Amino acid sequence: MAQPIVRGETVRSLAEPPASMEPGPGGAERVVARFDDLLRRRADLEAVARAAAELSGLPARLVDRTRRVVIRVEPDGERRDSPDRPEPDWLAVRVLDGAATLWLESPARGRDLDTLVLERAGAAAAVLIRHRPVTGPTHTPTAPLLETAIAAGTPLEARLAALRALGLNPEGRLRVLAQPHGKVLVQPEGDPVPVRGRAGVGPAVPAHRLPESAARALTALRLTAEGTTADPGPRVVRAEDLGGLEMLAAAVAPGTTTPDAAVLTAAAEEAPWLLPTLVAVANAPNQRAAAQELFVHHSTLRVRLQRAEVLLGWSLRDAAGMLRLRLALAVRLLGRQV
Repeated sequence: MAQPIVRGETVRSLAEPPASMEPGPGGAERVVARFDDLLRRRADLEAVARAAAELSGLPARLVDRTRRVVIRVEPDGERRDSPDRPEPDWLAVRVLDGAATLWLESPARGRDLDTLVLERAGAAAAVLIRHRPVTGPTHTPTAPLLETAIAAGTPLEARLAALRALGLNPEGRLRVLAQPHGKVLVQPEGDPVPVRGRAGVGPAVPAHRLPESAARALTALRLTAEGTTADPGPRVVRAEDLGGLEMLAAAVAPGTTTPDAAVLTAAAEEAPWLLPTLVAVANAPNQRAAAQELFVHHSTLRVRLQRAEVLLGWSLRDAAGMLRLRLALAVRLLGRQV
């Protein structure tokens, strides 16, 4: 749902249109008709931002970090990027509980027209965003901006400008999220992880340390799993939770393995229940908790572990055997290509 904001205060809902409105070609009827037409045609988000700019006579900026959309349109309808970050007193509407934001680049002017444009644009954007895949393509060249923002060799001023163009505050703490196939996302500290599927989360850092966050996010990604029976494990891993596993990741290159990890993989092919059972046992505080996670009786789990010891060739009933298991499980993940 769109949440219009004027100087930080929520304005009237869509069900309560402004009582007064400027006459002429930018009046209420034209605003409503324009956005209704965009929805009928299932137009893209750039068309929504363009309509907001043309109808209000102000530059409009739409940022959806989840889908990597950064769009800025001038009142003449032309796309023009700007290195300036949004100002706190600009007219704005939050879309889908803050998943995206649309700004009109001006403080409140006391015009009901601006309010209606924001409301209708925010509602249209919400509908269109719901029909967009999270990782779908956009009409904005955000990939070069993201690369500039996180690359180790980027000069600081260029990094800050790229972050502003992405709709981020370079003065706040930011973190990098890494996804499979080289996809990355930069977000403010404290924001929920907005991606679906596997993601490695780097630590929140000042802007000049974003390359560090990106590198650690990629390491965390290597220790994620699909969360399925065939590939059990966490789908989202935070670098700050890894501890010494980051050192292990540096020593295990993709495409390599260890004897224990190879034995684990071969045993899993023979017994499909093996991997989810061992992952649950390795991560749970005790066997009873692991049995509850697996939805099996604790006596069934004991039988499985006895069979697992035969397949693996080492004991799982002491600290040394469990450490060996945890390392094999980690190496199994680290040896894959991300």
